[in-house]
Amino acid sequence: MICEITELEAVRVKCPYCGARFYQVYTGSGWRPDECPECRKDISGLMDGDLEVEGPFYLPIRMNPVDGRLCESRI
Repeated sequence: MICEITELEAVRVKCPYCGARFYQVYTGSGWRPDECPECRKDISGLMDGDLEVEGPFYLPIRMNPVDGRLCESRI
């Protein structure tokens, strides 16, 4: 897989189910990840107020420029 470093917009969110904080990045096709990395609950349909959003931040991310897939698991 080809990976290039690019800067993506990210927000830090808080899972309303377990309280874990993590980053979501905007990849052009939506915010990723769609689920909490701790409890694995789907958060894709929740509103910003439910997620206690912080940011935006601009993070250097390794991404495949062809299909937009992230090449790292830290997000």
